[in-house]
Amino acid sequence: MPDFQYAYLVGSLAFGAIFWLPIYVWRKNLRHEMLVVSLMCAPVGPLSEYFYRYDYWRPELFNGWSAGFEDVLFAFFIGGVAAVAYEAVFQNTKHIVRGYPRRFWLYAVVPLSIVWHGVGVFALGINSMHASIVLFLVAGAYIVYKRPDLLRGALLGGVLVAFVGLIFYLGWIGAYPGIIERWWLLENISGIFIQGIPLEELAWGFSWGFVAGPMYEFITGTRYAVTKLQK
Repeated sequence: MPDFQYAYLVGSLAFGAIFWLPIYVWRKNLRHEMLVVSLMCAPVGPLSEYFYRYDYWRPELFNGWSAGFEDVLFAFFIGGVAAVAYEAVFQNTKHIVRGYPRRFWLYAVVPLSIVWHGVGVFALGINSMHASIVLFLVAGAYIVYKRPDLLRGALLGGVLVAFVGLIFYLGWIGAYPGIIERWWLLENISGIFIQGIPLEELAWGFSWGFVAGPMYEFITGTRYAVTKLQK
């Protein structure tokens, strides 16, 4: 019988070791972007879990708290991976300035996200995961509307993060059989599964990659420029 108390911690560390760390080591030219987005996302992890634990899932934490180190870790790693997935796979790039930065997003996005989730979950009765998916898709669409040159990165970033999520979950639920039924509040979501993984998880991955992929370029006002591969 697996020890579910450490499953979230083990999963978060494994995600970082398998996906985040190799990109960071291999692609030196993406390190700054990875770290910036990872550090931006890390504190948002525990905040988002306040809503997710209300109606989506109830993971066990190694310290027994309602929000924990695992939330920070996973948000850190998934933020950095999503930010550079498109560039790591399809582009050898450096960033060049070609527009105006939109740093107001750094101050507006978290408060607006909290307000949307609060209204959606508690006032409108929308499941917190569905609320996140809608938020990410709308935010990503806004970025693409303002910066059409980022459309390819947004779409392929979404596909890549969803694929990474699929690979990760297949291994994780293989190591912890029954964890989906134990932690997820399945009565509150679609009930559709892909290889035993709730559809919402893969939809979340696509929507997060869709917005996080072009986020750094949008905020800093930079574009992709093909260069010699920097390892």
